[in-house]
Amino acid sequence: MTRQFDLLKKNGWCEFQFTDASALNTELLSIGIQLGKPVPLRKSVGLVQDLQPISKTRFKNSLTAKYATGEFPLHTDTAHWLTPCRYIVLGCLSEGLRKRETVLVDFKKLKISYEEKLILMSEPFRVTNGRFSFFGTILSQDRQFLRYDPGCMTPTKNRGVEAESIFSKARTEDCKISIDWFEGRVVVIDNWRVLHGREAGSGKGSERIISRVLIE
Repeated sequence: MTRQFDLLKKNGWCEFQFTDASALNTELLSIGIQLGKPVPLRKSVGLVQDLQPISKTRFKNSLTAKYATGEFPLHTDTAHWLTPCRYIVLGCLSEGLRKRETVLVDFKKLKISYEEKLILMSEPFRVTNGRFSFFGTILSQDRQFLRYDPGCMTPTKNRGVEAESIFSKARTEDCKISIDWFEGRVVVIDNWRVLHGREAGSGKGSERIISRVLIE
């Protein structure tokens, strides 16, 4: 796995392929343990969480609540945590028939001006997390990670809306990477550096199922 982890450091993501999908969750945890400590999204779920496009959710500030089975915007996973998880390990249990690709955008490759970077560092957002909500910026000199999730982050000023436009589809199209899922494919994402999203599904039929492990 050394070569893949070198690619993770260089590119912000890497991938693996496993032939036995029935053992995929074990493989995800094995990869995760080599990168850090696997942690659950919340106390009510396990270390491995299955993700499938659904029409509604009880968590009103989640991306699923806002976008349901449609296209997901670029975001940082666990942006509502004070420190978002370091890595995300995703594995395809079932590719489904609707061909929903995952989109990756490396922030290091996104062309932004000096003035735009100042906006990202200075414009406050309200980060909603129940009674643990707080205010924060997308970037900061005091930390290494990028924090961005339109599902839980609300701009408090007009320039916050301008900050959101930096991550629009039009701005990120030239540097995006599309992940076409097939059974047994595993992708590791540097969550502090690489934003990810979900394309709209094409065709009809079953939805793809992705297992996820969060690493702090």
